[in-house]
Amino acid sequence: MNRNLIAAIVAAGLVGAMFSTAGVASAAGAAVTFSLGDIAFGYNDGYWDHGHQWHAWQNHNDMQSYKSAQNSRYHDWKHTRDPNQGWTDQ
Repeated sequence: MNRNLIAAIVAAGLVGAMFSTAGVASAAGAAVTFSLGDIAFGYNDGYWDHGHQWHAWQNHNDMQSYKSAQNSRYHDWKHTRDPNQGWTDQ
């Protein structure tokens, strides 16, 4: 392929990526939503999401919502009590 054509394609991709992330930077005041469906395991001090990331509960109501949700995997102890910080591949 012609070098100029390759350079134009790469430049267009970079410009597109720049514009696609411009809205993210301006959304600093946006609210963070809480989704029960993303929680793999819940503990009284936080939860693991399905991406294997640990999160502290934002507030007591979020913890209570998950604890009372159907099919939740909630444990009423700190995640540090268990081996592997409470993460399991079950």
